[in-house]
Amino acid sequence: MRHLPRLLTQCRDLDSAQNELRWLTEHAQQVKSQSPDNQETWQRSLARFIRRRTQGEPLQYIIGDQPFGDLEILCRPGVLIPRPETETYSRSIACLLDSLSNNSKSHHLLPPELKVLDLCSGTGCIALLIHSLLRKSFKDSNAKKLAVTGIDISETALKLARQNLEHNIRLGVLHPAARQEISFRGDGFYDVIISNPPYISPTDHAAGGRVERSVRDYEPLLALVPPNIETEHGPRSDIFYSRILQVGRLARARLICMEIGDAAQAARVVRLAEQFRSDAAGNLEAQVTELWCDDGHVSQVNARDICQHRDRGTEAILNAL
Repeated sequence: MRHLPRLLTQCRDLDSAQNELRWLTEHAQQVKSQSPDNQETWQRSLARFIRRRTQGEPLQYIIGDQPFGDLEILCRPGVLIPRPETETYSRSIACLLDSLSNNSKSHHLLPPELKVLDLCSGTGCIALLIHSLLRKSFKDSNAKKLAVTGIDISETALKLARQNLEHNIRLGVLHPAARQEISFRGDGFYDVIISNPPYISPTDHAAGGRVERSVRDYEPLLALVPPNIETEHGPRSDIFYSRILQVGRLARARLICMEIGDAAQAARVVRLAEQFRSDAAGNLEAQVTELWCDDGHVSQVNARDICQHRDRGTEAILNAL
């Protein structure tokens, strides 16, 4: 129990500190059991892990993994740690696609082979969870095929995503066919695009901003703050959204889901989405834009009324064509 006061400096409350101490103790004992020749006792390993944690290093980098749905996602420095909110909307996307696939009235809205594109894939958690949740229903339907592609600019992230694919197949969470149905590179046409892009402003990321110190000090800037590129599509924190919408148009996507930070940013992204309603010939196409909040609230929105949702904890924008 002597470690608890030190962990409280990083944890919100006593229960969280006790949980972290239990997880770190189990990890230290597991490391020792897997390397019996190591001269370091598990107690010394635990003290070392505690020291890293009290310095602000995220728990997931120390332990090496993070639950994400039924998956066990390996976590490494240099790749963004999966968040519970991301898991929530990934599940929502899977439920939506599953209901469309199994509803006789909407079954025709999905093509025979559903191609899902996960931009800024990171650990691959979204792509892997979407596949895990959809594969059985698609297999049972005998009429739909599923292909999931994850794309990321970081070679470190792509390497880890492929490791997570193999890791979860070995655990039995993913079907071995996932090797053929999931890839972490590729291009072409996609029906569904999902993205958790960098969307934090430099001001929010700086010391004194809204980003937690452990995130600022340990998690990759590349995955959090967009690069400093001149754009006519609003502030720096928004630059990925116009690019994703452009990709969606070129890829002929039927559905785009993007994680966003707050209501003000959501309003700007909705305005961007409305600008992409015209097809190549200049004709306006019907589209539905929804705001998904992390409290479970879902509503159709436009740029004028989105500010009514300011207090709901904005989490994702869903744009369907």
